[in-house]
Amino acid sequence: MLVQACRQARLWREAQPDRPLKVSVNISVRQLADPELPGTLRRVLEETGVRADDLWLEVTETALIEEGHGEIFEALANLERLGMRLAIDDFGVGFSSLNRFRQLPPVAAVKIDKLFIDGLREQSADRAIVVAAIGLATALGATTVAEGVETPDQVESLRELGCDLAQGFYFSRGLPAEEFEAMMRPGAHRTFR
Repeated sequence: MLVQACRQARLWREAQPDRPLKVSVNISVRQLADPELPGTLRRVLEETGVRADDLWLEVTETALIEEGHGEIFEALANLERLGMRLAIDDFGVGFSSLNRFRQLPPVAAVKIDKLFIDGLREQSADRAIVVAAIGLATALGATTVAEGVETPDQVESLRELGCDLAQGFYFSRGLPAEEFEAMMRPGAHRTFR
């Protein structure tokens, strides 16, 4: 899956070299613990021509909290030294430990879980958590990504709160590469703007 994602990213970058591009790939704690992972990632990047800093490795917050032992943090630090970036997925549902966040290498992105996005307008606690997550991510120099965005009201609230990016069905369902390319061509009609 990593090879396929990186190959596709290279094709998209070649087609539109002036557009920013980051590729996110989910990775499990078990994969992180594999001592072969840094070498595998280095080979994939070399073979596909994708820059290391354009690859975000997504690890769920829950996995980091439950399995966040020294060897996992060392593996993350090794990947960061290779230039790859870490994204914390499903942020907010794993009973975050700020002490664990202190131990992580720099985090490229904090992806705020859909659970809090769903209640953004109706639940003051959800809104407060989203505000806090955006503030924490911003203070750490990380990009904030809202997950599971489905409505124009959510988009507007996230803009008001200073969230950097959003993903979800409001923008599009998952698409084959060809359909995504067509949607992203300059001048293509996009209903989410």
